[in-house]
Amino acid sequence: MKTLFIKTEKKLQKQFFSLDFSPLPKKIGILCTIQFISFSKKIAEMLEKNSRKVFLSKPVQSKKCKQKIAYPCQILGCDLSAAKQTEKKVDAFLFLGSGSWHLSQLALLTSKPIFFLEGQKIKLFPKEKRKRLHSFRKGVISKFLFSDKVGILVSTKPGQQQLKTALKMRKKLQKQLSKKAFLFLADSINKAELENFSPRAWLNTVCPGLCFDIPSINPAELEDIFKN
Repeated sequence: MKTLFIKTEKKLQKQFFSLDFSPLPKKIGILCTIQFISFSKKIAEMLEKNSRKVFLSKPVQSKKCKQKIAYPCQILGCDLSAAKQTEKKVDAFLFLGSGSWHLSQLALLTSKPIFFLEGQKIKLFPKEKRKRLHSFRKGVISKFLFSDKVGILVSTKPGQQQLKTALKMRKKLQKQLSKKAFLFLADSINKAELENFSPRAWLNTVCPGLCFDIPSINPAELEDIFKN
């Protein structure tokens, strides 16, 4: 089935022209979801007028991510490479987007301060929350390591389906970690339904945001386990 991805953008409200940029350091990397592309360009112009050096990095698209990233500073749940591209050049990141899970993903990926917009204010992602996220991830990985049965989550949704990756990981889990691994293939993954099955640890090959709803590790984390 042919799928069309149609770009829609957030309109820039007049009140954003009076943003207070004083909390931001001198070198800023802007990151945004596609709805905020035009918005990010305006913010970049405003930052430069306020004596900030702005970085709008073009992502290096991952082969595992089937969605196309077309714009500088754009991120997806499955591809945060725009942040890695500029991490060493910036003092902090400014994220423009809605929702909290992109922020959480960034907080796990980079050690740099992350600022975001809340209403008409620029706020800093709390250090305490970042520490809790890292502790939570360590707990999830530990549980996975000590589980003899694991479930591998696979989606049939366009752009999210990674069946080949799931099958490859299943073989590695069985051979290298001696685990019983089961595939769970569905259009939508329901946490409540998973409780009816024996695995209590999960590998998520679907959208990374699912890791925050269903405690699970992702393929990159599993590869790190194999290396160690």
